[in-house]
Amino acid sequence: MPIVIQVCTLAGKMIEKARWEVEFPTGVQEGHMVALNIPFDDTGLSGYLSRSQSPACMVDKSQDGYSVGLSFQVKQVRHMIDVSGKNEAEASSMAIVYPLNRLVENVVLYLLDPSKCDSKFIHGIRT
Repeated sequence: MPIVIQVCTLAGKMIEKARWEVEFPTGVQEGHMVALNIPFDDTGLSGYLSRSQSPACMVDKSQDGYSVGLSFQVKQVRHMIDVSGKNEAEASSMAIVYPLNRLVENVVLYLLDPSKCDSKFIHGIRT
């Protein structure tokens, strides 16, 4: 059964552009760790991340460019039942994940929704 992964900020605000429906080989539970691997081609970001190494935010270089593995923790699993028919209902599940630290939060915002990224973080990447 597919599950929706929804990324939130550390403050609990949902990042609308960070939502995916995926198939998990096993069930997802609160407390589980989830890593997102996001490709990027920003040399400034790769330089910044090489200076700010963290096990929660690891850069990988391949022939196609760079990708970053970002670690999140499942804080909530929500099972939703859509009762749209008279005797029929559909169930789906959503895992709400939070970044492990501020660096992971800033990187995911920078890559997926730069308009909501901290300007100090963007300045740090550019210098």
